[in-house]
Amino acid sequence: MHEKIKKLFLENPGLEDEIYAFCKQLPELEQAQTDCYALLRQVEASMGHSFSSQMEETINYYWSFLTKAYYLFGLGLRQDVLGVLMG
Repeated sequence: MHEKIKKLFLENPGLEDEIYAFCKQLPELEQAQTDCYALLRQVEASMGHSFSSQMEETINYYWSFLTKAYYLFGLGLRQDVLGVLMG
């Protein structure tokens, strides 16, 4: 069972395409992306490209760890449910 769950969440090459298609259906996400990039351009204009890039990389690095933690937790599933499924 453990290997099945691992393949479902970690070794699923089509998952990225499915997530992208899902995200394209969320107008709030598209607006958030537009707002984010507009703010990044504003930061770059006032603070310079080097600072803007460093800030973006730092934020992305942090969010990638947080996102991975939620993802590995089971996309919102409780650990005890995963424990039962994994036997």
